Amino acid sequence: SERREELQKKHKAYYIALGAIRGASDNLRAEISPRLSEYATDMMKVMTEGRYSDFDVTDALSVYFNDAKGERRSVDYLSGGTRDLAYVAVRAALIDMLYTEKPPICFDETFANQDNRRAASMMKAVKKLSDDGYQSYVFTCRQRESAMATDLQPRSAIFRLSVTGD
Repeated sequence: SERREELQKKHKAYYIALGAIRGASDNLRAEISPRLSEYATDMMKVMTEGRYSDFDVTDALSVYFNDAKGERRSVDYLSGGTRDLAYVAVRAALIDMLYTEKPPICFDETFANQDNRRAASMMKAVKKLSDDGYQSYVFTCRQRESAMATDLQPRSAIFRLSVTGD
């Protein structure tokens, strides 16, 4: 009888705790999704010159946008290159939200599978991050990205590493 009573008290406490956690989670999601959506939308506006300007990042981190007809579509509807831009926008939004001090952001061959137009769009995002106070590093084995960076920001610091000798 005492054991049953003890277990009932624990069950009630767990049930109350679970309700509190669910409520906190719902409130957190309600706050996070709009912030992610806003920042991702701002980044996509920059990268697509306003073509895609209404992104929605759900509480499950699914990404949607409104097309030219106003229809809500999954980011999977976009071409591979534009989808990559959208995911970079969401990552930038997460970084902006998670850190109080702006950390450096590294792009390691992020541009490799992009055509010149989309690579230039991605470089505009890097410039926007710089304008927002982020220091970004782009690692690549190509010359194209350094030319794009210099075109956008003539004072970009370009470092070329080379291996000499054996």
